[in-house]
Amino acid sequence: MFRTRAASLFIALSFVVLSVAVASGLAMAQGHRGGGNRGIFMLAKAAGISRSTIAAAFMSSNLKADHANLRIAKQNLAACLVTAGGCTNGQVAAYVLATQTLAQDQANLWQSLFATAPNLPNAAAFLAATQALQAQRKSTFQQYLGSPGAAAGGQ
Repeated sequence: MFRTRAASLFIALSFVVLSVAVASGLAMAQGHRGGGNRGIFMLAKAAGISRSTIAAAFMSSNLKADHANLRIAKQNLAACLVTAGGCTNGQVAAYVLATQTLAQDQANLWQSLFATAPNLPNAAAFLAATQALQAQRKSTFQQYLGSPGAAAGGQ
């Protein structure tokens, strides 16, 4: 009896761990958990855009300057946050503008790459599959660990 229950529990936990591992890996395709551009990169690969094409586009872009401007704006914001006088609206606005500029330039770059993608239907299918796995992952967590915001062991 104990062995049967232990085996059932082990199988159930193994399924949860395997499901979480698979779904977490594929959820990164959507940019979750440290994905950054990794999720979009995976979509680009699914769309048939070569790594060399992506690399050439990034190398010829102004993203390096955008990153440098954001780094400086972030350093200036951090420095003014810890001073007694606080930050001025200009320092905050510079950080927000640098963030927006970087995001806009990245989005424009990816948009131009996807505009010439040879296999967009494959990327769309990949995106749908990763979204379905993310929903399944959420459902599995809720089933075994309780709904979000509920106390642990609340079921």
